[in-house]
This record gives sequence, C-alpha cells and structure tokens, in this order.
Amino acid sequence: MALENILLAEFKRLVKNGKQLRLVSQQQTNGYYAILAIDTDSSIGYSVRHARENKPRTWRLDRLGELLHDMGVKQFEVRGLY
Repeated sequence: MALENILLAEFKRLVKNGKQLRLVSQQQTNGYYAILAIDTDSSIGYSVRHARENKPRTWRLDRLGELLHDMGVKQFEVRGLY
C-alpha cells in the first residue's frame, strides 16, 4: 500500500466527492491523534500533513471527531498506542 501525504483541503475534497475511504485515527506519542484515510478501491493510503512542514497534522480526539462530523463522516476507527 502506498502512502501519500496530503493537505487538509485535499482530504476534505476526497470525503466530499464520495470516495470510499476507511478512516483510522492513530494516537501519536504526544497524546494527539493523526488521521489516515485508506481508499478501499485502489488501496492507497492518505495521511493528512501540516501545510508548512511534512509532519502529520494532529488533533485532540474530540476536535477530530467534531471535524469529521462536520464533513459528514458517520464512522471512523480509533487506535491507541498500546
């Protein structure tokens, strides 16, 4: 599976256009969560990154849930460190 780093706006476009995505929220060492989107049709993974740095963009879990809810996402998987 290939993993591409994309910006938040591109991620929103993917969700809005109805791509079949499996969303996984992965906890980072700092306690925040990064989002991974896996396109189930083409097996390409997308990681949302910061605009200025090539680091994963992270959110608190409640903020991430609110963001996904506002985009119309009905479910996503949450994975902890342990």
